[in-house]
Amino acid sequence: MPRFLIEGSSDGSLFAETIDANSKEDAEAFAIERLCEAWGETYGPDTTLDDLGDAASVTEYSPDDYARDAAPGMLAILREIMTVTLDQDGDLILFADDDGTNSWADRIAAIIAAATGSVSIGAALSLPGVEQTPSANEPEATLSAQIAGPIDPPELPAGITFNEANLETAMCLWEAMLEIRDRPDIAARFEEVGTVAMRHAVMTLIADCEREWEAARGRDEDHSPYDWEWCPAFLERNLSRLGIDAVEG
Repeated sequence: MPRFLIEGSSDGSLFAETIDANSKEDAEAFAIERLCEAWGETYGPDTTLDDLGDAASVTEYSPDDYARDAAPGMLAILREIMTVTLDQDGDLILFADDDGTNSWADRIAAIIAAATGSVSIGAALSLPGVEQTPSANEPEATLSAQIAGPIDPPELPAGITFNEANLETAMCLWEAMLEIRDRPDIAARFEEVGTVAMRHAVMTLIADCEREWEAARGRDEDHSPYDWEWCPAFLERNLSRLGIDAVEG
């Protein structure tokens, strides 16, 4: 049975729900009923999607949508497969091939890395006849670092306070982070710890960012402007302090 995505917005409220239906007509009829419930509207036989706020729509799933929904479960299964097992003699093995190599285990590890944004999926699957060259914003990763558990992000000391200049530095650093957020190594870290933890981790860089800026100015080194040059460069140099050091750029 096909799957459909219902979406809508009204007065700043958003609605999204997936349903299975025999046809798009059935899906639209159900969508009208559900959106009426969400917006507190009266449902009638003449009600249409156009009556139910801005951008009310019903879209049939594409193969990419089905794959996206299945990805978390597939990734969980692959991680389970990566666990070690015992052979007939009770020795530990890890999906060794007949020649003693672990090519399947290596490929599974590569697929896990691709699913977390570390390498391209083509490189992970080693597609025959396709030369895989990482782009400038798609750095290669060390797979062992990707499979390891996430490192807790740094936290601010208890009771710390900030003045106006500190707050501006924080905003400059966060703007710089958002500029590179879609980069695979950065995106993987956001996925691991969440946006709130990343925001607080970036705040731990404020004092050093300002101190190094003042020290550079004392040496008559010009790295201005502070917001668009210094802060992005400082953030890039200190990504490892935020736990983003599993990828070699």
